Amino acid sequence: MRIGRLPARKARILAVRYLGAGIVTLLFLFPVYWLFMISFKTPDEIYHVPPLWIPGQIQFSNYYVLFRDGDVVAILNSLIVSGVSSGIAIVLGTLCAYSLARFGTGGENLTMWIISQRMIPPIAVVFPIFLIYVYFGLVDGYFGLILLYTAFNLPYVIWMMRGYIVDVPLELEESALVDGLNRWEVIWKVVCTTIRILETGDGSQQSALAAAGRPHQHSEFAVRDGEIPPDRMQVAVIFVYSGQLDVSHSALPNP
Repeated sequence: MRIGRLPARKARILAVRYLGAGIVTLLFLFPVYWLFMISFKTPDEIYHVPPLWIPGQIQFSNYYVLFRDGDVVAILNSLIVSGVSSGIAIVLGTLCAYSLARFGTGGENLTMWIISQRMIPPIAVVFPIFLIYVYFGLVDGYFGLILLYTAFNLPYVIWMMRGYIVDVPLELEESALVDGLNRWEVIWKVVCTTIRILETGDGSQQSALAAAGRPHQHSEFAVRDGEIPPDRMQVAVIFVYSGQLDVSHSALPNP
């Protein structure tokens, strides 16, 4: 009799697990649904109290404004700057982290000094950096922002990748060197591959995601003197629509 009840008991437990997983999934997906619905609402519906879960009428005028005002270009600028700066930071940061982890470059205190650069408030250096950029003509261009965000991302990437590289057994690298691989091949074929196996997920991918998100935390460099530069970043557009910069919400047309 106990054996006969066991499948039913397992089925109930499995049903409860699926129900719990479904509820958690809905909770995580709700912000996505809410943002998607906002894109079809009028300004009055967006700020309506109590909130409207479903727009009264599906309208696409907000998407028209998106293309009309050039916000799509801002999104493209953000993708280019964050993507390129993150890629450069990952490559350079991995090489620096490997040097710190395997050769002790700079001694014991260099690693702490590198991560301490993240403690500098960006607003404290935005004005001198702006003057330098004006002097060298780096304002309002991809190169200037990519260079700046790469510099800000490097300490974080170095710190993360150093921890991953330290976990890789040194014996694996020594064996690879004995088998004829050079140092570059060891880094790419042994170290990076082992990191993907040992860590939960790819360490370099986690560093890349973190680095890609950090440019949008330094909005001081994309918004200058309360104005949006011609090559504006998406973070500047978000500042506009969130009210941190002057904006006329009446510019969003009603259907």
